[in-house]
Amino acid sequence: MAAFLSKVLLAAQLAQAQVPSPDSLAVLANRVAHDSGDAAAWLALGRAQLRAADAYHAHAGPSDTAWARGILLSAEAAFGRAAGLRPGLGLGDSAATYRVIARADLATLAWELGDTAAVDTTWQGLPTGSRLPPVLEELAENLLRGCPARSVLFTDNDVVSAAAQYLRFKHDLRPDLLAVPMVRYRTDSVFAARVAKDAGLKKPPRRAETMESRILALGALRPVCAGIDFGAPPGGHGRIDWHAHPFVWVAGKSASGGPEVPAADFVFAALKFSIDANDPWARFALDLYRHAVRLSPSLCQPLANYGIPRAKSGCRS
Repeated sequence: MAAFLSKVLLAAQLAQAQVPSPDSLAVLANRVAHDSGDAAAWLALGRAQLRAADAYHAHAGPSDTAWARGILLSAEAAFGRAAGLRPGLGLGDSAATYRVIARADLATLAWELGDTAAVDTTWQGLPTGSRLPPVLEELAENLLRGCPARSVLFTDNDVVSAAAQYLRFKHDLRPDLLAVPMVRYRTDSVFAARVAKDAGLKKPPRRAETMESRILALGALRPVCAGIDFGAPPGGHGRIDWHAHPFVWVAGKSASGGPEVPAADFVFAALKFSIDANDPWARFALDLYRHAVRLSPSLCQPLANYGIPRAKSGCRS
C-alpha cells in the first residue's frame, strides 16, 4: 500500500506540474541561471536540493548542520520562486506544497538539535504566503483529531508528514501530540533519540532495535498513532495490539480503552471543493480517504453529508 501511495503522489505531482526528470544540482542551477523565469526548473532544483539534504540524516560522518540548513533554505526559496512564477492550480500549487515540505524538513532538523520549542520557532518562521492546498490541510486536521490525547503520531508520506506538522506546530492544533515522520525516526538515530526523550523514554532506541520494539517502548508511556498513509500499521501485528480508529491505527497506553472520535466530528468540506474544482491533489486525498473508509465504514455517512459521491469515497451504494 505504501508503494502504491508513492505512485499516486508521483502521478499527482506530474499532473499538476509536469515535473521534469531528476537532474543534478549543477545542471538545474545552470538552467535557472540562464533562465530565471523557468518555473519548472526552479521546482526541479528545489526537489533535487531536498534529496541532497537527506544525506545529512545518515550521520555517516561529521554532521554538517550548517550545510543541511543552508540547502533546505535554498530549496524553500526555489519552491517559493516557482510558486511565484506560476501561481494557482498546477505547477504553482505543487511548488507551494513542496515549500511547506522543505519547512517541515527544517523543523525536523531543529527538533534534532533542540526540542519541540525549536520546532515551534522554525514553523513560525515559515515565509509569508506559504500554504498548503486546503484539501491537504483538512486531511491533516482529520488525522490529528483522530488520535487520543498525548499520542505520538507517526506519518509515512512526505506530504502527509509536512501537513500534520504544519497544523500541529504552525497553527498549534493538538499541542498535546508529538507529530513524527516515521522515515526520520526509523533511520536517523540522533532524531530518534530526541523524540524518545521528548516522549518520556529514559533510553534512546538502539540502532538495531526493531520498529516493533520501538513502538512498544513508546506505547508503555503514551498512545501511539499511525496515520492512514501507512499501508499497514508499522511494526506489524505481532506483539502490538493495534486498534483501527477513523484515520489512524492506535496502540499503546490507554489505546484500547479510549473512546474513538465520532465519525460525525470529521470534516470534508475542502475535499468536496477540491473534487468540484478538479484539483489534482483531490486524487491523492481521495486515495487516503478510501483507505480510511475501509478501516472505518462509519465515515461513509459524514462523507455523504458533505456531498462526496460514494463512487469516489469508496463507500458502497
